[in-house]
Amino acid sequence: MLAVRRALWLPLALACGCQFTVPGLSYDEFDASASSADLSVSTDDAALDQSPLDETAVSLDAPPPACTTDTDCSGGTPRCDVPKGFCVQCLPTNDNCAIGSRCEVVGVGFGCVGGCMSDADCHGTQSCCNHMCIDTAVDGANCGACGKVCSLTHAIASCSAGTCTVLSCVAGFADCDHGAGNGCEVTIASDTMNCGACGKVCPSSGGLPVSCSAGVCSVGCTGALKDCNMNPQDGCEVDTSSDVMNCGACGVMCKPAHGTPACSKGVCGILVCDQGYGDCNNKASDGCETDLTKPDNKNCGACGTVCGGGSACNSTLTQDFKSSSPVSGWTYNGSARQSAIFQVGVLTDTFATNAAGTIIYSRPILSDGFTLQFDAYLGLGGPNGGDGMAFMVESDGANAVGGSGSQLGVGGLHGFAVELDTVNNMACGDNDNNHVAVDDLRGCNGNLSHTTSNMPTGSLRSDTNWHPVVITLSGGKLSMSVDGNMVFTGIAPPNFVSGTKYFYGFGGGTGSQTDSHSVRNVSLTFPTPRCF
Repeated sequence: MLAVRRALWLPLALACGCQFTVPGLSYDEFDASASSADLSVSTDDAALDQSPLDETAVSLDAPPPACTTDTDCSGGTPRCDVPKGFCVQCLPTNDNCAIGSRCEVVGVGFGCVGGCMSDADCHGTQSCCNHMCIDTAVDGANCGACGKVCSLTHAIASCSAGTCTVLSCVAGFADCDHGAGNGCEVTIASDTMNCGACGKVCPSSGGLPVSCSAGVCSVGCTGALKDCNMNPQDGCEVDTSSDVMNCGACGVMCKPAHGTPACSKGVCGILVCDQGYGDCNNKASDGCETDLTKPDNKNCGACGTVCGGGSACNSTLTQDFKSSSPVSGWTYNGSARQSAIFQVGVLTDTFATNAAGTIIYSRPILSDGFTLQFDAYLGLGGPNGGDGMAFMVESDGANAVGGSGSQLGVGGLHGFAVELDTVNNMACGDNDNNHVAVDDLRGCNGNLSHTTSNMPTGSLRSDTNWHPVVITLSGGKLSMSVDGNMVFTGIAPPNFVSGTKYFYGFGGGTGSQTDSHSVRNVSLTFPTPRCF
């Protein structure tokens, strides 16, 4: 038996040129060209018996075991390559490699390598595709069968249950028929039947052409008419030639600073400025840019109102009359003078009879409303305490002087006055010796014509005190307080037109009854600046 085995694998040794050792036998390295006749082999049975054959002692360089059938093989080489006569790891026929591998030629024999040869080499329902085990139920490159690639129009495809499906669509496209075969077949960016989404139909609009652009329905508007709400059902609903919210184009809003917007011929403008502001540079882009409540000699109280001739823009005119000589900017007329001793403006002197005097600011002032504060003196010194004094708003000029006596130096002029009267003339509404009233300067039979009944106040001349007076014109109505006490409100001044320039001043008069009438600490404030 040993001789048979020697006869089987010795030729293999010659063929591979291997060196190997078997107990009882020793071979040198063989030349591949040597023949069996050159070999010298000892057949001493005694020697063989002394060293029985140990087949497990084959060195690492030994050839595979010889065989004629699979039953001759075991361990890591369980199959017999009969044509070559030695054991190998596997054979392609009845492949015995583990699942997920296949039998291939390795060197001079066969061995198991990664991958598959047929579906039988794969787990479960996997298929062998190009020597790889693939789950064709979900693999996009082998969907339902090896080599069947999922590729759909305008879509990112996926494989499910062996069938190609649409995972998602490329932007601007949609799978509206839900059929994977044609992918994302609809261009929703421009399809009027599926505009922006499947089934979103662009509705007709009164016969106007309808289109879909970037997934948004629109109508074919012409001229200034535009479809600004992107709703074709109401057509071209905006006239951009006059719409302040869409002026010249959709979404262009007219928003002038401090003003009410306007849109004309598709260009933003200003309808009206807020109170106290003006569009003095005529640029709608910066709105009503000028704050008219602040002094500005080039736009004083109104755009383009320039304060020239030495005048200045301000909202308050003040004069305390604390001077020994006539104060600048005011005129002294009739009996009026500047007291060097007391430094006040004197309208009539204590003992001057039938006197009439006025002190008037020299420039006319634009009038719409005001608040006037001043101190009035109706002194105790004349024999009868006549007749009184008044604040006046008139249009006769800076040198105007009215009548004396009961006309208080202002009667006969054009305008109105608020009087402080200390004589009861028993005519034209007078009924006591201490009263105030609003007067029409045109007079009443030689007296001031009261537009309201006398309103008694505290004693105006029974002491030598100065009386603080506040007169306000607001909203076309007058109010007055004396010594901190309100004496009347809500009286409309006669002969007054708002927005007209008037002269502001004071008047005083005596008749046969006399007294001193003086003024000081004048403060005249207007709602907005004007030229003084």
